[in-house]
Amino acid sequence: MIIKTTANLLHHLLLSVSFLSGFLVSSSYAGVWQGDAFRVFMTIKAMGDVNISHDPYEILPDFKPELIPQQGSRKGDKIEKLPGQPHLNINQYGGYITVNKTAGRALYYYFVEAHNNSHLKPIILWFNGGPGCSSIGYGAFEELGPLLVRKDQLIKNPYSWNKLGNILFLESPAGVGFSYSKTTSDYSSTGDKRTAQEAYTFLINWLERFPQYKKRDFYLAGESYGGHYVPQLAYTILQQNNKGGRIINLRGISIGNPSIHDIDDRGLESVGGSLGHFEFLWRHNLISNQVWNTIQKTCDFNLPAPSRTVECQLAIILNFFRVDDNLDSYNIYAPMCHEDNTTVTSGPLGTADPCVHDQLAVYFNRPEVVKALHAKITRFDEGYPSHRGDGTMIGKWDKWEGCRDVFLQKWQDSPTSILPILKHLIAHGTRVLVFRHLTMAMFVTKHSGDLDAVIPYTSTRDSMKRLQLVEHKKWHLWGNNEISGSLVMYEGNLTVATVRGAGHEVPLGQPRRAFELLQSFIEGKRLPRVKTKEDLSEFGINQNDDGPNNRRKGINI
Repeated sequence: MIIKTTANLLHHLLLSVSFLSGFLVSSSYAGVWQGDAFRVFMTIKAMGDVNISHDPYEILPDFKPELIPQQGSRKGDKIEKLPGQPHLNINQYGGYITVNKTAGRALYYYFVEAHNNSHLKPIILWFNGGPGCSSIGYGAFEELGPLLVRKDQLIKNPYSWNKLGNILFLESPAGVGFSYSKTTSDYSSTGDKRTAQEAYTFLINWLERFPQYKKRDFYLAGESYGGHYVPQLAYTILQQNNKGGRIINLRGISIGNPSIHDIDDRGLESVGGSLGHFEFLWRHNLISNQVWNTIQKTCDFNLPAPSRTVECQLAIILNFFRVDDNLDSYNIYAPMCHEDNTTVTSGPLGTADPCVHDQLAVYFNRPEVVKALHAKITRFDEGYPSHRGDGTMIGKWDKWEGCRDVFLQKWQDSPTSILPILKHLIAHGTRVLVFRHLTMAMFVTKHSGDLDAVIPYTSTRDSMKRLQLVEHKKWHLWGNNEISGSLVMYEGNLTVATVRGAGHEVPLGQPRRAFELLQSFIEGKRLPRVKTKEDLSEFGINQNDDGPNNRRKGINI
């Protein structure tokens, strides 16, 4: 009886600290930020308060996308200059696309044409995660766009992805960032299914506004919970292509530190974590050998947290208080944001200002910024009771926020695994012919930051094993005169890469390496291989390829 009571007490304590870790930040101006949003969502999902689907393909039944008469125009959406913007020769646009006329749902987009030869370069559609987090705030102006928010101004990004393509950022679903619905009950009734469908509806209507891009090569990219959004939209595009009519020339998808398989993705805060999470902490010497051995011996991560042993739950909780409260779980070597370091401009390993999330909230709530973006900040005064059970209300807003907590607690559907969709995309993709009905090449790239303890590379590795694919190019290190990360390629054009020194948001922590990774992906060129300075030919080793000598001797370099 004592053991059972202790186990239940530990479980409730674990849930309590999960909510504290995510929601304590919600009182700040920035609201819940992307990493916190994901781990709180995973806790709520594990508690059974999200409709868990075991069929990742249910996004398509009865889906009939339509072209909707729109009020905006390309000319009207042209952004002349943003407040605080330095001189920069770019064509940028911002505006709304209605995706459901009856409900009045409209999604906001920010589009930046390629720096050079935009008429020749592909479109890259970017999603941030959450769910409920802004692709404009995080993706465009914190990570990979041509302009980055730093303090109260904008600076140039030398590693902007618009040097590789025309970048389209989408605030999705309605209610995220500047996107809105005139039917406020939509904010408590959305989920993966509607998000995928309306992202596709957005896309076909956006292409009517920018028809010169209709036949352009098209890529999808995203991070975190974008590991759901991106494959689901890719699958939707391919299925709609197969029906004839509109063809979107999808060439590939890229997902960074993605949420793709719940058992592997659960971090420490998500009701007990995953084995990969704790292995990551142990390998970085953040938990002791004793704690790691206890977790290995006593924790069955295929079981829900209440079913685990008291020893297991004690090890997990002690780890939570010792590590999580004093460490940025999204980049374990980055400085944390405190009131006394808001003037910090950068941290070690090229990391950005740890307080940049607060700076984004200040910038995007300036009236002159909202006006220049052709955006609007909608009010939502109703709110919903919080899952915390303390009488507080969530979901109210009258300002732009990086993430909306209403989506964390009211999300309607979320498959437990996206691996079947990934396997479907890979199975239908080669460099020559993807589908029997279409002539296009499909590439899938998956990259992880090696300093992210929320969805660590160890969890990514475990998920990839579940695909049971054969290696095509052996594991090796990549980089120019330095180790930038590791890389392995599988049959079917799946590439799994790590980026050294990056956290949960890879382009934020390591912008140059993220740029190089995407460049190789878009241009179809191999990343440079790290070589030794010594001549190893006498051992039958050719450092320039993965040929039979290397495979026969079982040597990976």
